[in-house]
Amino acid sequence: MRTATKEGAKAVKEANINWEQAYTGIKVYKPNYRIVIHGVPAWAINLNPGYKETTKYKDTIDKWQKQNANRNDITITDI
Repeated sequence: MRTATKEGAKAVKEANINWEQAYTGIKVYKPNYRIVIHGVPAWAINLNPGYKETTKYKDTIDKWQKQNANRNDITITDI
């Protein structure tokens, strides 16, 4: 099921319907859009395997998320 507006999505979510019973395995899908920022030097990004599991990586995402908290419900999920 897909809605054309946020209001439509809200109405579906708030409807008094047990969606899991109606459609086994149903889940909410929120699209993920990637943004490319040109001009960032390659040396500024740690591409080492395993870096995404480090505390520093997670702290950086948290810091940037807080700095951008007032910008159109954008969530930073990956660097």
